[in-house]
Parts: sequence; structure tokens; C-alpha cells
Amino acid sequence: MRILKALKKLHKVVTGTIINIVNFILLLPVYFIGVGITSIIAKLFKKGFLNLKKENKKSYWTNNEVKKGEIEDYYRQF
Repeated sequence: MRILKALKKLHKVVTGTIINIVNFILLLPVYFIGVGITSIIAKLFKKGFLNLKKENKKSYWTNNEVKKGEIEDYYRQF
């Protein structure tokens, strides 16, 4: 019985290591392709998603221009 328990622990360690390596290898290109291409396109169009520019303002709130619509537009939205 002890041998089987030892083999089970060894199996968990080995498979856990293999899973971590495979996940790293598969997800690394996905990250670089997804985030990298998005970053390059954003820099080409000079788009800042977080608006990190420092400006001398009293408040950093932005105005939200919400227009009132017809009541039928809001009825049964989902």
C-alpha cells in the first residue's frame, strides 16, 4: 500500500510540473500576440486607454453626455 501512495504522490508532482510547463509554453505566445499587437496598434494610432496624462485640473471627472431616449427604447431591453 505504501508503494502505491508513494507512486501517487510522485505522479502528482510529475504531472503538475508538466502541466505548468505546457501552460507556460502555450500561453506565452498567446499573450505576446494578443497584448503585443494591441499595444502596437494603439501606439500607431496614439490611443491611450488609461488617460494617464497629468493635467492641472481641479477634478479628473469627465462629463457623461447621456441623452434621454424614448420610453419604448428602454422597454424590454433584455
